[in-house]
Amino acid sequence: MSASKTTQNRLKLVIANRQWSAWSLRAWLILKATGAPFEEELIEVEATEGRQFSPQAKRAFITKLGEVSPNARLPVLWHNDLLVWDTASIAEYLNELYPEANLWPSDPVSRAIARSVTAEMHSCFLALRRECRMDIFLRTNFELQDEKSHNDVRRMVRLYSSLRKRFKDRGAFLLGPWSIADAFVLPEATRLRSYGISLREHGDEDGIAQAYSDTLLATPHYLEWEGLSAPVA
Repeated sequence: MSASKTTQNRLKLVIANRQWSAWSLRAWLILKATGAPFEEELIEVEATEGRQFSPQAKRAFITKLGEVSPNARLPVLWHNDLLVWDTASIAEYLNELYPEANLWPSDPVSRAIARSVTAEMHSCFLALRRECRMDIFLRTNFELQDEKSHNDVRRMVRLYSSLRKRFKDRGAFLLGPWSIADAFVLPEATRLRSYGISLREHGDEDGIAQAYSDTLLATPHYLEWEGLSAPVA
């Protein structure tokens, strides 16, 4: 690629702490899947032991977010002079920018299902997320307190199992080939592992949902993300 073309297609992804930012992880995985070169800007909030944030650290972080993001949230994507915010919008924009990357399934039925899964991951599973904040280096056995969190995990099991059974002959991911839907699911796989949440106890009797979750955590791009992360107390 020539220098002029590189300049014309300058991509920069601004992300938050790798250890904790599920939405940054999703956008980063999708951008990596395009194969396009990109810059990365990391904005971290400093924490004391036990992931406690000092008032000063919070203020500094919020101030910085306001400087780089229109809604004071991360991630955001720069493409030349265009700013795209919200992970779902970033995903759709990258799909349009790199159609050859096949970020969505090629057939309309699978694509509709993949978009439905992605939308559900974007807007649901809030109880589980409140109880189990993403921390990719945490390993513990946590007993969920909120019945809504249990329902979230049961829904994950039904969703993963049904789609893997339906699309198992097409590949190892949710709808066969890897897609944006898998990027949106992956942070939930880290939560289940981090907090020792048993999918079998939530209806995964044949282990299909767990096998899919394990597959996500073994993908090269996720392992690269993990390797680039620095554990914070």
